[in-house]
Amino acid sequence: MEEAWALSAALLAALRDAVAADGARLVVAIVPPHMVVQNDEWRYSGLLRESGHEWDLLYPQQRMLALLDRLQIPTLNPTRDFVELRAKTGQKPFFPIDKHFNETGNRWFGDAFSSWLMPNSAIRKAGPDPDPRNR
Repeated sequence: MEEAWALSAALLAALRDAVAADGARLVVAIVPPHMVVQNDEWRYSGLLRESGHEWDLLYPQQRMLALLDRLQIPTLNPTRDFVELRAKTGQKPFFPIDKHFNETGNRWFGDAFSSWLMPNSAIRKAGPDPDPRNR
């Protein structure tokens, strides 16, 4: 498992550097874990118990966030927002079978991403481009 994390770190660093070489900036958006957002981790409790290990369902996300921070890669993590929206609205943002975003999840993720872009200087307001190379 540690080799996989090391490989992930190397790949992310290489991708960050390749994107920077093209004059852009890599941003990673974390997909919230469905079992945390929809509070359905109970579906996995039997499997987790059988494994004989204690599990923290947010550990992979927390480890990835720490890795992205170490690599200085800007990151959007809307997990908390999704949990709060789920509690407030009662809506489920994932399809029940395959756990991909449904219409609600796509809308929430789009809202989170668009709200993140401007304050994090990932996009700028429309207007003339100050860089003469882009004219």
